[in-house]
Order: sequence, then structure tokens, then C-alpha cells
Amino acid sequence: MSVFVTVEELLHKGLDNYSLICCCAEFNDPSEHIFGSFLFKVHSKAKQFFQSLRSLDLPQERTIVCYDYSEFIDASKAYWGFVSIGFNARILILRPQLMPILQVISGSPPLIKQKRNLLRNINYDIVTSRYLVVQGNKQYAMIKVNFLNFDIIDEKGNIIDSERIIEYLVTSGIPIPKTKAIFHGRKACIASLLIKHAIDLEITVMIDDYCDVAFRSMSRKRLGLEEFEGEQEFNSNDQDEGIQTFNEALFFSSFVAQTTSRKPTIRADAKCRKCSVF
Repeated sequence: MSVFVTVEELLHKGLDNYSLICCCAEFNDPSEHIFGSFLFKVHSKAKQFFQSLRSLDLPQERTIVCYDYSEFIDASKAYWGFVSIGFNARILILRPQLMPILQVISGSPPLIKQKRNLLRNINYDIVTSRYLVVQGNKQYAMIKVNFLNFDIIDEKGNIIDSERIIEYLVTSGIPIPKTKAIFHGRKACIASLLIKHAIDLEITVMIDDYCDVAFRSMSRKRLGLEEFEGEQEFNSNDQDEGIQTFNEALFFSSFVAQTTSRKPTIRADAKCRKCSVF
């Protein structure tokens, strides 16, 4: 089943089968919403994000449909959160010409109800945080995604096809892992959605805001190292604004608890081959 859903599909199957969730950043309430929606505020910090998920009072039998007004940034993060607590979730493709059918009204929707005594279990193989990764004492393939240099919606208002998704991700400097990997960065949740949609690969998403300095500092401190040696970029992209960011494929072998330091193994020789594998 696709992770995306269209307005037509919602109407065909009946809105009673879905819980519409308007997703927004914690300090950025929407100015409008689809009638019947509830509001889910997407916290930037992992601890608050996990806490809000565990106490949500939503009917388990309904499919969660996430949408936002931030080009999938908030909805994609919320999607991974809902999936991690056992819900079927999908992302709504908003088509302006069809929105009147769904009765878009002004103002912010009511918040999702929460129960203090409701403690849902979170699957940390689906979502994780910097802290959990560093404390995990395991080897991880880490893929950073800070930007996408393509539109995920085509000229007809549909999600681009699977073949183009893989091609565009690779040309954006984002390798497609052969096995499970952790995606992190500002656009990690969106990139992970696209990969799941295209090839249904098992992925873990680091949901808190990524910071190179903080993340690597935590790793070095835990291992008693002064610095990582041998790190290098894995395809750099210059943004139009002149801000340079990196998409990296890093194998943090140093996450393995050891008494002696080891250098992280980094694949810097990967080439764009339609589908790059580790």
C-alpha cells in the first residue's frame, strides 16, 4: 500500500474510515484546516515528540491521514511517529482544485485529545534520536539528507513514479542502502517516505533536529576520543542561497563500545549508478 493517498481515494472510501491530522511545527499553528481534522504539533526535540505520541487518544481502527502546509516536512515526521506506535498512516496529497470538496475552513483545528494514563509503546526501530543512536553500542549506516533538489509532485499533482524517485535521490547525492539504515537531517523524513514508497525498504529515521557538532561531540565524548579522523563529504551540494550542506553516508564503526579507538569507515567512492548500494 502506498504511503500517499489522494483526495479522490479519501472520498471514494469514505472519510469515516480515516482520522485527518493537520500537522504543524510546535509554534506555527495553521491558518486553515480541513473540516473534521485534529491538530498534531510536531515537536523538534525527540523527548517531547516521543512523549506526545505515547498519550495520543485516537481510534486504532482508523487510518491516520497526515497533511500539512509545509511541503510534507511536518506531515512526514508525524507519519513516522504514528507508524512507530502501531497506526496505519498515510500522507495526503493536497490538490488545490479539490480542496473545496473537503470543506477547508479558516483557523486552527482542535488538538488531538491525550490521556495521561495511556502509554503507547514506541518502536524505536522505526524512529530514533541522537541520544539513542549514541547509546546503542551498535554499528549503523548513517545517511544524512539535508535537502532534495527535485520536486516530489509532478505537473499533474501526483507523486513522481518509483523509478524517478530512486534516480533523483541518487543524483541528489543520497545513496540507496541495500540493508537497513538510519536517515537523519532536515529532509530525512521526506526522503525516507520516498524510499518506502518506491522500494518498501526498512528504514529508521532520526527525528530530532540534526547538528553535526552536537552529534559528533556526543560520540567522541562517549568513546573518550578527541576527534574523528578521516571524515569526508559524500557528495556536496551548493544551495542557491550559497549555503553548502552535505549528504553523507557514514558508517560509524566507532559506535561499537571498545577500549581502543577505531576510525569510521566511509564510502567515498560510490558512484551514481541508477541505484547505489552499500
